[in-house]
Amino acid sequence: MASEDKLKKQKTADTHADRLSALGDDLLLHLLGLLELKGAVGTSALSRRWRYLWTRLTRLDLDDSSFVHPTGDREIAEIRNAEFANLVQSVLRQCEHHRPFLKNFRLSCNAPEGPFLSKSWMEAAAGPQIETFEVDFGCCTDSLYDLSERVFALEKLRVLKLRKGFRLGVDAARIWLPCLKVLELGEISGSSSTLRSLISGSPVLETLGIERFKTLDDATTVYIESSSLKNVKLRGLFMFGNVLPRIVVNVPSLVHMDFHPWHNPGAEYVVHELPCLESGYIDHCGRLGMLSPLILLLNRISNARKLQLTDSTFQSVKSCYHYELPLPWFHNLTRLTLEVTVIDWITVCNLLDRAPNLVTLVFEKCPSPEPLEVLWDPLEPNPECLRSRIEIIEIKGLGVSSSIHRDLLMHLLDVASCLKKMILHCAIDQDAIGRFLHSSNESVSTHREHVSLTKLEELLACPRSSSTCEVELLSYADDIL
Repeated sequence: MASEDKLKKQKTADTHADRLSALGDDLLLHLLGLLELKGAVGTSALSRRWRYLWTRLTRLDLDDSSFVHPTGDREIAEIRNAEFANLVQSVLRQCEHHRPFLKNFRLSCNAPEGPFLSKSWMEAAAGPQIETFEVDFGCCTDSLYDLSERVFALEKLRVLKLRKGFRLGVDAARIWLPCLKVLELGEISGSSSTLRSLISGSPVLETLGIERFKTLDDATTVYIESSSLKNVKLRGLFMFGNVLPRIVVNVPSLVHMDFHPWHNPGAEYVVHELPCLESGYIDHCGRLGMLSPLILLLNRISNARKLQLTDSTFQSVKSCYHYELPLPWFHNLTRLTLEVTVIDWITVCNLLDRAPNLVTLVFEKCPSPEPLEVLWDPLEPNPECLRSRIEIIEIKGLGVSSSIHRDLLMHLLDVASCLKKMILHCAIDQDAIGRFLHSSNESVSTHREHVSLTKLEELLACPRSSSTCEVELLSYADDIL
């Protein structure tokens, strides 16, 4: 009887396998694409038909995260790393003969060593149909590997993302990426001329991200020039040795700028006009010697509609006013976000005076165990835009139980005659919420900080200059309170 059951189960399994094999290649490839690559490769053992089917997948995603051992045992980790290296070598060796199918390639490795790194696997992955090429070596190596020249001549490549372990040693004259739209370079090295040619050799490039790029030549100027770029993030451009770079940014079609000169506090930034700019994120170093470059930068982005300034940038703006350095007017600015540890109301008012058309003002508390501080003088003149223009004020990380916080909030509610909504992100005790909801129609979402019901009632019942203003209370994350 047992043998009959076994034969019956085997027959059923064979029937299911036959039914699956009877499906068309396109459908089977779709099903294989839903599996992790290791599982997809494993199907090659099923039958002769399945042996090379997976090599026709249009997407290869090699990630060593599934090989990481949770205990952190060194011996086991070495075995897992070797398994991942063997998988990579096996996959790419097989795909070398099937490169015409591959459109998307991603490799992510955080192992202590990368013994499989070589030009051969890059040659295998860089097929003629490739559209996305992403490699992230994380913390796996301090060595530098030359990227295959084939990668820089892929006519259909649309996305190129490289992080750690690479040296751009390609001949600048060989770079031509006519379809590339997204380029991200993180912690890699190369000559300034190669970087310049990589950008100029991508005529439809729209998004550029550079983080901690180290130049290996003795050039003193790095050029970021493109007529097609719309989004740029620059963070940490370093010269070889102790030479500080001169960074020229000429991107007339730029729509969004994410700029971190804080990471090159002594560098000279030359930013050309940005007539199309709509939004900007600025992280300035806050050093007194860098105030003049900051003013030049703010002048270039003064036509933006949205700006977000970090705490160090806000402190630099405060220093500019202290030393009577003139800041530009922001006539187009409708939304201003300030990431701060201290709301210095005098500096805020000085900024608002230069933004007459501001509609939305946002304060975000920087990640810190310390509570958000407020330096507020009730005698400080109120900016015109606060009295007659601002419609939304949002504060993230507020302590409603603090008397000075409540005083500032009540002042804002009393002065802002056009205010439609005040959004307060704070920690609220659930018991207090339960009692509060029974006595108020205001909307509240839950959180933990003990805020007395009477303080909330006092805030929400205070006079408002705008009859249509609503106060909304929302929760705020524990890790930054």
